[in-house]
Amino acid sequence: RVYFAVSLFFGAMSLLMIGVQSSRDPRASIQNGMWGIKLLVLAGAMTGAFFIPVKFFVGWTYVGLIAAFIFVVIQMILLVDFAHSWNESWVAKAEEGSKCHGFGLLICSFGMYAIAFTMTVLMYVFYTQRSGEGCHTNKFFISLNLVFGVIATMVAINPRVQEAIPTSGILQSSLMTMYTTYLTWSAVSGSTSPCSAYDGNHTATAVVGAIFTFVAVTYSSVMTSSSSQMGKLAMPATESTTLVDSSMDDGEDGEGQTVVDNEQEGVVYSWSFFHLTFMLAAFYLMMVVTN
Repeated sequence: RVYFAVSLFFGAMSLLMIGVQSSRDPRASIQNGMWGIKLLVLAGAMTGAFFIPVKFFVGWTYVGLIAAFIFVVIQMILLVDFAHSWNESWVAKAEEGSKCHGFGLLICSFGMYAIAFTMTVLMYVFYTQRSGEGCHTNKFFISLNLVFGVIATMVAINPRVQEAIPTSGILQSSLMTMYTTYLTWSAVSGSTSPCSAYDGNHTATAVVGAIFTFVAVTYSSVMTSSSSQMGKLAMPATESTTLVDSSMDDGEDGEGQTVVDNEQEGVVYSWSFFHLTFMLAAFYLMMVVTN
């Protein structure tokens, strides 16, 4: 019920901000201010959600399922974008002669592969213990994820791919393999089939899911540069820069700083997409927390 209210709030904000081109738009005051009013509206929506019949939320679950799936896809885009930026930065420093960054790339890449492989083995041990249709399903998806991880690695190191995408490498594939292995673990651990070798609780899945969501939402909020894949997805047609810190002469000592809002000519990111991301994140957390 709480996440229902949160998703409605950000959904309404997303619709309200459609078409905003600059901070001169009257709707900018809602985006950048009115915090007290917005908090009251959100609190009121949360309170009102507790008066809605339970039957409504049974159907609402399917809406949350679709929205959560979309957010998982967004998380993958964010991870790929982050991995490319990470790989490009460390490769550049390694080529400049930094052995630490070169070894760091290898350690991180093989470390994430090791984590994914360990999780896969543990899933085979703990979630495929009994015969039956449910365990065959678990075995299928665990094996499928393992095969996809191998394919992703082969594609990443393919010479043709690296020629077309110089920043491609095993760092990206290792990160994605580890993440999809986590998603597989989240699915099999939350299954109601009698395949688990122990009666675990849902707390670990919820905590890890919440951490992934927090990181993904934060990353999508700050990555608005044109070099970012999420930035390209969320940026309007005209390119701009973020809030600029310009050093100003403050008296005799020449120290001081001011923040210039340069969104008067054009917004630096899509305000509507920003709230849409938060709405999808609320749906995802709703599904994770309620299992």
